[in-house]
Amino acid sequence: MKINVNPKFHFLYDKDELAKYRELIFYGGRGAGKTYDLTQFFLYKALTEKCRILCLREFSNSNKNSLLSEFENAIIQNDLEAEIKELIIIGNKERAIKIHATEIIFTHNDSRIIFAGINDNTAINLKSISNINYCWVEEASFISEYAYNILKPTIRAENSKIFFSFNPQRKEDFIYQKVLNAKNEPLTKAI
Repeated sequence: MKINVNPKFHFLYDKDELAKYRELIFYGGRGAGKTYDLTQFFLYKALTEKCRILCLREFSNSNKNSLLSEFENAIIQNDLEAEIKELIIIGNKERAIKIHATEIIFTHNDSRIIFAGINDNTAINLKSISNINYCWVEEASFISEYAYNILKPTIRAENSKIFFSFNPQRKEDFIYQKVLNAKNEPLTKAI
């Protein structure tokens, strides 16, 4: 996969640098490229290692029109189906990448990108999702302390990471307060 990496995101591809953090927070204005660059990163991870990636938005039905379509567009633009087929035994007629309404499956290594909703009413349902290596909360300005406190111990695979991306709206938002306190949390990086 040929990736054009924004310099602000280079550290994600450095295994030693990424290992320093449990939580990563990306924030900035609209059009800053957070969604695009994180989509590229998670596709890279799904292609290069067997992993489970959980992508969360406030409501699960909003994933169809945003994150799922973002991943689908990146798969098409990078012609990943053809690239992965080279990794699969010749003659296998199974699709290399299966895109469903709630997940994307990479058949060459069984990586999965799972889409779900997380708000105060649905956060408790996340406890049933296991073995997540990477979790991405997109448009995270909505996340409450309650939902965060359920999410954090749910993502517990060895060396797992939680990513948050959002456009700042109110300084009182829980995730914005985490940004302000990131300097006091050594396992958190805010960008």
